[in-house]
Amino acid sequence: MELLVPFLNRDNVSHHISISMSNILTYQNESSKQEKEIEELSRLLDALPTNINLDSISIASQLFDYLLQNLPTIHQYRLLSSCLNFMKIEDRLQRIKTILLLILDNEQTVQLRELLCKLLNSIEYSTSLSLDFDWTHLETAMHYQHDPKFLTYIWRFFSKNHQTNLEQILVRTLPIIKTNDELFLFLLIDLRSTNVFVLMPSFWYLIQRSLGDSTSNNDRIRKCAIYLFQQILTNDEYKHIEIKEEKFNRLLILIDEKTKQFWIDFIVLYEALEDGVVHLIKPLLTKFDRLLNFSLEYGLSLTWLFILLQRLFANTSSPLARWTVRWFFNSMKLPDNQVENFFFETVLDWSSNNFVFLKGEEINDSQQPMEQCLESYLERWLNHVENPSSCLLTLLSRIQTIKWSHISLVRILYSLRTYALNHQNQSLLNDEHIKIFASLILTQFHTYAPALRLSAYSSILDIVIYLLDWSISSKSLSLLRFFALFDRSTFLSKHFQIILNHFVFDIRQLQTFIEEFVSSEDLNTSLDTRLFSLDNNLLEYRQIAFLLDLIDIHNTDILKTIFNPLIENIRTAYQRPYMSINNVRKSIELFSGLIQENYFRSSNFVKDWFSSSIRLIVREGLNFIKIHSIKQPMVFIKLPIVFLMIGNHGDISRFLQELITQMETIIQQQAGNNWQCLFVVFIHSMDWLLTNRLSDFNNEWNTKLRTVPLFSQILPLLDQPNIK
Repeated sequence: MELLVPFLNRDNVSHHISISMSNILTYQNESSKQEKEIEELSRLLDALPTNINLDSISIASQLFDYLLQNLPTIHQYRLLSSCLNFMKIEDRLQRIKTILLLILDNEQTVQLRELLCKLLNSIEYSTSLSLDFDWTHLETAMHYQHDPKFLTYIWRFFSKNHQTNLEQILVRTLPIIKTNDELFLFLLIDLRSTNVFVLMPSFWYLIQRSLGDSTSNNDRIRKCAIYLFQQILTNDEYKHIEIKEEKFNRLLILIDEKTKQFWIDFIVLYEALEDGVVHLIKPLLTKFDRLLNFSLEYGLSLTWLFILLQRLFANTSSPLARWTVRWFFNSMKLPDNQVENFFFETVLDWSSNNFVFLKGEEINDSQQPMEQCLESYLERWLNHVENPSSCLLTLLSRIQTIKWSHISLVRILYSLRTYALNHQNQSLLNDEHIKIFASLILTQFHTYAPALRLSAYSSILDIVIYLLDWSISSKSLSLLRFFALFDRSTFLSKHFQIILNHFVFDIRQLQTFIEEFVSSEDLNTSLDTRLFSLDNNLLEYRQIAFLLDLIDIHNTDILKTIFNPLIENIRTAYQRPYMSINNVRKSIELFSGLIQENYFRSSNFVKDWFSSSIRLIVREGLNFIKIHSIKQPMVFIKLPIVFLMIGNHGDISRFLQELITQMETIIQQQAGNNWQCLFVVFIHSMDWLLTNRLSDFNNEWNTKLRTVPLFSQILPLLDQPNIK
């Protein structure tokens, strides 16, 4: 075709193209004809050589606008490009501005923006010299667009002739935008020089963030960053760069003759770590000590070293990962704010991995257990830091937010426990620490194996006992609730003397606590005994039992002062009709809960204490349960236990017989299925008696109760649906 160009009649070609463009616009409502016309014109344009010069075609602008409005496809690229070339210069510049704005518009489709980027790429860069472009559009887009693909086309279009404008945009945006690193790296690489930026702290923070990036799906960010960094290190223009760190009293960057070896080692290590070949990395590990010593000697930011540690831990080799954590724990000089920040933000995350604390193949035959390394770190850190209590709170808060492997969290707690044992009575823990420990218990350990779970509970309790500021005990509800989480005989007994010596409270607090419990409306009466419980009622029983333990149990007068109001609630339930049913029920629940918690050491103790009023209390209590269990059987089902424990044989037999009589009456009168509620109470009570007072009730069950005709009537009824 190029051979025929001299023989072409350019006027005829222009005329033909103009007519074809006009036809495309005419066939707007006839899609098949329009598509055919577009296809024929596109074939003609493809056949024409790129260097052919044709006169401008006025209708080209109109067709270009029409195609843009109707979302052109990639197949129409040649037609759009030709339309631009056939326009007058002022029309072309106007359409180029439109192209730029559409590319910057995040609301446009990806397909359209990709097509326009390709179109922009075909335009001579020199055209930008005549373009009156508003640079604020580009700067604004850099704030919210995180896909560098589109902006880089525009940047490249302007980079040849508008270096100063682009540099100024970067100077303004680089310090304030920290979420678009990939874009900034691409833009910086496209500039002819980075002279303006090497003295900006934000530029070096960008390099650091990008070198340490481990969140992106590919390594483009890291490769771009190391490329830029190497360009600076090898450029003789940058013989001395020295910038202070903003947060820490260190140098963010120091490039001069004395740091030359440092940066050589850094690049060698970084590239080896990026390749990830373990046998090539191992010989280079000795460089870490040298880099650390150099950083400390010249006051250089430790971030460069931490970047290498991050890349090392990211390797798939477990021995390398363990070496990384162990080296950090053993080598860091403390206290140091930058080290502490990295420990909180990164190293704790590393430690949450299961393989960190497990034994396995090691680098350099290291035999030191990871727990010892962590304990050494905690000793050096907390012994010299200005406010160890605040540091511990930060540590616990961070532990709370991490998803731990079971082994790792237990080992972390072991190490904290060791620190607590070595630094008893330092009063480092306050109410906020206790809340976090309680939260850990409530949220972290329910899926752990029993042995690990109990070890974790024991470690937490030891940490609190040895490091607690006991002055908070008189006013901290969190502390009392924390102790209530633990079974007294399994966990608290070994620390009871320490608690007794330090825990401060008065009798009035205990009375108030009991009054609040009795007046509460909670209907949860799950009374199962567990080493650890989340049940609210059980926690309240344990809190009351814990406080009672701290009182001299031989002081009968104090006990009577505390419990007589509850006994009166039960004894006079029907003498005082205004008495709240809830108060009576909760009074019985509390006695049941305390018995379950083994506070009352034996039934004889209870009998002696209740003394002369015991029969009346048992009768009134069982009668109260019998009447109200019809309405709420599951609430009252376990309440008889306390009376079955302390009642005599006659009173209990009478209660069982009355239940049977009442069930018979309901069935005979066909008064619905209320008998089922009484049956549940009867069965549960009988089961408890045959389990715990077999010698007293075995004969009565076998000779009297078991053969009651009622039960032969009940069995068929149990299969019937409930009658509402």
